[in-house]
Amino acid sequence: MPIPHLCAGLLLLPLFAPPASELPRVLQALERARGGLSDIEALWELPDVWGYATRAEQGRIIRGLQRIEDNPRAPLPLRRLAARRRADRLRAAGRLADAQAAWRSLGIGTDFWIIGPFANPGGLGLEPPQAPEDTPPSDAPLPGKSRPVAWRRLPPAPPDGRLPLEDLFADDEPLSAYVRTGFALETDTEAVLWVGCAEGCKAWIDREPVLSNPGPHPYQPDQVAVRLSLSRGDHDLMIKVIRGGGDFSLTVSLTDPSGRPLPGLKTIAELDRLARAWSAKRDRPLRAQPFPTLAELARPNETQAQPDSLALAALAHDLAAGGDIRRREAERLLEQALEALPPRDERQARYRLWLSRISGDPQRQRVLLEEARRLRPDDAEIGWRLGRLLRSLNDPARALATLEAARRSHGRFLPVELEWCELLADLHLDGRAQASLEALLERAPESAEVLQAGGLLLRRLGSLRAEEVWRKSAAVSGEDEAVLRALLELAQEKGRVADALALLDRLIALNPWRAAWRIERGDLRAANGHIEEALADYREAEQLLPDDPQPRLRRAEALLRRGDNAAAIDAFGEALALSPHDQNLERRLRWLRPGGQPYYRPFELDARALMAEPASRWPDAPAVRLADRTVVRLFESGMSLRYHQEVIRVQTPAGAERLRVFRIEYAPDRQQVRVIAARRLRADGSVDTSATSRDISLSEPWYNLYYDVHAREVTFPQVVPGDVIEVAWEINDIGSGALLERFFGDLHPMQFDEPVSSVSYLLLLPERTEIQSFASPGIRHGEEAALAGGDRLRLHRFEGNNLPGVEAEPGSGGFTSHHAFVHVSTFRDWNEVGAWYHDWASSALQAGPEVERLARAPAGAAADPIERVREIYRFVANGLRYVGLEFGVHGYVPYPVEQVLQRRFGDCKDKSALLSTLLNLSGIRAEMALLRMKRLGELPEQPASLAPFNHAVCYLPDLDLWLDGTAAFHDIRELPAQDQDTLALVVSPDGGRLMRTPLSTPDRNRTSIDFELRPDGGGDGGGAVRIGIQGVLAPDLRMRFFGEADVRGLAEKTLSELFPGIRVSAASVRNIGEPDRPLEIQAEFQSPHLARPSAEGLDAPLLGRETFYQRLYAVLNQRTTDLELGPPWTVEWSVRWQPPPGLRLQTPPGPQRLESPFGRVEIDLQPDGDGARARARFVLSVSRVAKRDYPAFRDFLARADRLLSRNLRFARGAVP
Repeated sequence: MPIPHLCAGLLLLPLFAPPASELPRVLQALERARGGLSDIEALWELPDVWGYATRAEQGRIIRGLQRIEDNPRAPLPLRRLAARRRADRLRAAGRLADAQAAWRSLGIGTDFWIIGPFANPGGLGLEPPQAPEDTPPSDAPLPGKSRPVAWRRLPPAPPDGRLPLEDLFADDEPLSAYVRTGFALETDTEAVLWVGCAEGCKAWIDREPVLSNPGPHPYQPDQVAVRLSLSRGDHDLMIKVIRGGGDFSLTVSLTDPSGRPLPGLKTIAELDRLARAWSAKRDRPLRAQPFPTLAELARPNETQAQPDSLALAALAHDLAAGGDIRRREAERLLEQALEALPPRDERQARYRLWLSRISGDPQRQRVLLEEARRLRPDDAEIGWRLGRLLRSLNDPARALATLEAARRSHGRFLPVELEWCELLADLHLDGRAQASLEALLERAPESAEVLQAGGLLLRRLGSLRAEEVWRKSAAVSGEDEAVLRALLELAQEKGRVADALALLDRLIALNPWRAAWRIERGDLRAANGHIEEALADYREAEQLLPDDPQPRLRRAEALLRRGDNAAAIDAFGEALALSPHDQNLERRLRWLRPGGQPYYRPFELDARALMAEPASRWPDAPAVRLADRTVVRLFESGMSLRYHQEVIRVQTPAGAERLRVFRIEYAPDRQQVRVIAARRLRADGSVDTSATSRDISLSEPWYNLYYDVHAREVTFPQVVPGDVIEVAWEINDIGSGALLERFFGDLHPMQFDEPVSSVSYLLLLPERTEIQSFASPGIRHGEEAALAGGDRLRLHRFEGNNLPGVEAEPGSGGFTSHHAFVHVSTFRDWNEVGAWYHDWASSALQAGPEVERLARAPAGAAADPIERVREIYRFVANGLRYVGLEFGVHGYVPYPVEQVLQRRFGDCKDKSALLSTLLNLSGIRAEMALLRMKRLGELPEQPASLAPFNHAVCYLPDLDLWLDGTAAFHDIRELPAQDQDTLALVVSPDGGRLMRTPLSTPDRNRTSIDFELRPDGGGDGGGAVRIGIQGVLAPDLRMRFFGEADVRGLAEKTLSELFPGIRVSAASVRNIGEPDRPLEIQAEFQSPHLARPSAEGLDAPLLGRETFYQRLYAVLNQRTTDLELGPPWTVEWSVRWQPPPGLRLQTPPGPQRLESPFGRVEIDLQPDGDGARARARFVLSVSRVAKRDYPAFRDFLARADRLLSRNLRFARGAVP
């Protein structure tokens, strides 16, 4: 919407100023305001300077804001911003009635209903439709995130119109909710709907979508607006709001097109009336049309963009905080403004200062402020902000020097003086800090910022004057939450109950939706004998937080104080119903209500009874598990409780040594571990409970892997043969929600290194929860009804008896390949797993400006699709360090790709996400894929769950390519060995599909070795070698040679595996950084013992060295498990022997061949002058050998070694 007079407004006020405090400049700008966009600067600066203003200056500010607000020539978004700023300042000045009148003039809504929480996987809940969108409002419950939810009426909203939705939900996990209000109009009306939110929101009027404000972005009012044509009568307004884990706020206003509240508008409070409005048919269309916001009005004309207009547009964007914050639009515009300025322009410093305030990167802020200070060394504000930043970066020496310089240049600038006092306190110069602060308080007795910060600093210094200063601050600041909170703490410390209650009343009036204030008021009343009033407070808190057990717990405690045990038990029961996994609460309830028992009690095993059973059938085993039992109690929310008990008889010293330490893994932030039993039952009947325990972190910094998982180690220091060890523990989920929402999967071993007499896995499920399962042969599965804590459940029993121990063998793969196990899941199929995971990860896959810029770079724009893939893959695999920060949900889903690119590091999920995003942006279809690495073992394809996977890669369906972003120096057609021939779940918006990764053929993993060997008469000698390697073995060697300055030394070390004692005189390596080409190593060398002297001359191995493939791949005489070999391969040799003069080949020449189902060996020996040329080829064509075929495979390798290690003889005289 062009508004011609706005452009002229840009010229009314220069966007730079001489060195001075910001406050006088803002005052001057407000008093000169003409209603043009140049007024944005003063409105942007205002919050930072208000706290330092005197009462007289505050009056001037308020009058200046009123002038902008009343200016009919000013654009409506600018007038609304000024009105909000004025209302906020009126409240800060203690003029609450005037502030409320100003807020009402904005058409702010204050009467609302809410329903939620609903699931918001991955923070992307704005677009997927949920139940309230298709259902008329009613009292009937709808399926929510973890339990049914219903519409509930909220108290009147805070007067400023900001709806603090975060106060209405118990957790801070991603969620979505719906806010509803209704209104009646007396006549047909043109209106404007203004909405501001954090993260994202979407609005409907009378079921018709009218507005969408996607994010992520911080909260600000009036981020988006829409003009509507409303008919007379009742209307229903519903807004969907989402939270991804941060702020959760909303503002809704409804005005006429001139900005005034709609005349004759009446709020509808009845839910049934809202339902009728929702269902009514409309004769008049809404005709929703976007209404320009401040950021849109300030957007510069790209063909005529001047530095000032670009800078103002940046400030407007920062004020609106709209759009996708990852695009950093405000920063981009200010950077353009800086680039457009002449080098010596005075605005250079000012724009850098503004950019430092908008940027969220502390190091970038530091660079910008240092540059601004060099341009304008006497600017007090620049010095203050740089000093404050250095202080926050823990650089007190530079902060001190910076603030001292700012004090010298502008000694009466209050922010500098206040920062100076706080820095002195940081340096423990308490006396000097307090003296400086007292002088500052005397000089600025009306400064709200000085009084508030001064009170905090005095309290920190232990001064009794803190309360006096805070009371002055309260008089100056009006209803400021931080000041009231500080006074409340002091009143509580000094036992002034009446004062504390009065302050809590004021805090509740400030934010009626914050249940925490009501709970705190209830606690204070209960502790001082006012039980009935406390109970009322807790009831009010329960209305605000219907899904939070805390208000009910407080009510139960108050009822116990009153002696009403029966009512207290009921209240505890209500709290437990909201948090059924809370075992601490359940134990408290059992103490009050005798006769209850924990869920696992019916399944506990009697260790003494097991100990008394006859000797085991495995007398020679180091130890025998008499029993191993796991009990899992799953709730509908996805939260779970886990009880585990082991009873083990130790039979030999080796068993005693192996079973001294038991490890219990858990995540302290979301799980609680409790060791129930740790005892040693001696053969004489005595009991030793002297086991020790400690907690250790399971992070692996040597691999750049950091986890939030710890281990509780239980150690038995005195175990001897004949002892029976019993350990039992429980691991309980804590918090308000399951990490992976309602889904559950478990892959549980049922067979161990030692034999087990009885093993069981018991799963207690809600009646309505269905599971899919797999149990290995020998494991029985049964299902039956069960009760726990009054809940009707289904019990799934998985049980086995007399299972032998399985010792790990070389090349045997993971435990699922040879141990019995159970796999259970609440997912129905792989499509559901893939859809769920995609929802969780999709927000991380959203590209920001840096990722988009990289995708448009020459590498991403190559004409040949294969070359495009190769360049992007090389950047991700080689250019980003591997670092895994496996904390919370990021143990399962990636970090945002924009963040991964900025950090230049990530784990497999992060690299896979960035790789797939870059490829999709460059026109190559790519999908994330979850993968089970080969070393974990084989697994049946059912059931479907996340439990099997421990890795993430990328799949390109159109090119049928698999890319591992962690595999540096790999070609796009080279998957690491651990990624080949294994299960992978390809994830897409349509769901998931289970696939098997390809297994490379022997010719893809090819090693060629060309030797020229020149032994002397004693068998020593020299030679040359050229080795070409491609496939799975090449990347490791590429990494070893990459950046290596001593190529000769590394080549010598590498070749010493073939020729011990070798000395390399020259070496070169080619194609290190070109993984699409074979790696080539060439070397000249001298080596002892190339051949063995004999009576006739020299004896030498055919290929220069004997081979030991049987020793390498089949060392065991027999196997109990299948043998995993890895991808098939080919090795080719060409060896030219040049014997010393007088010696000639005596061994008969000719080809030989060995064929088997496992591969083939070919050799060919031919004379070459007096010497010989031997050529050989060994193709291993299988990747797995079944245990029944192992003897034949071992025999094949023995025959291959004999053939490849054939002896050559060089003798004097003619060849026979």
